[in-house]
Amino acid sequence: MNIVLLQGRPTRDPEISKSDSGKVYCRIRLAVDRPYRGNKAPKKTDYFNVVFFGKLAQVVFNNLAKGALVTVLGRVETDTYIDKIGNKREGFSVVADKLTIHEWLRKHRPLEELDAGFDDELLVPREITGSLFKQIDVTDEDIPDDLAGVNPFD
Repeated sequence: MNIVLLQGRPTRDPEISKSDSGKVYCRIRLAVDRPYRGNKAPKKTDYFNVVFFGKLAQVVFNNLAKGALVTVLGRVETDTYIDKIGNKREGFSVVADKLTIHEWLRKHRPLEELDAGFDDELLVPREITGSLFKQIDVTDEDIPDDLAGVNPFD
């Protein structure tokens, strides 16, 4: 099963293009903070290339701006390509199926126009993403002794 759920912020405004076959697509680079434990653990961020197609690409381009908090639901696709010096390379990107925009940083249009014309199937209801990201308070007392002080992200 290939399912990806990411919550983060675009590092720049979306870019929209058309493929050689005429398919509209939009790209963003999504910064996703890693969870960490304790005050001494350094904050780490991962960056993901995310691609949107069709209607969702138009929604993203027209409404999403750099820095807005979003949740993306999609899948990972790998690609092989030849770089500029002839080496075979492999990369991956997230192909988005659904999107929730948690912060509207109005890029092109006033807020009143944003809800008009949205296809609900493209957007993940806030109730779903909210339930996926509920904060759970855990103290050191809840952690077994053999795991205390271990940072799984080192």
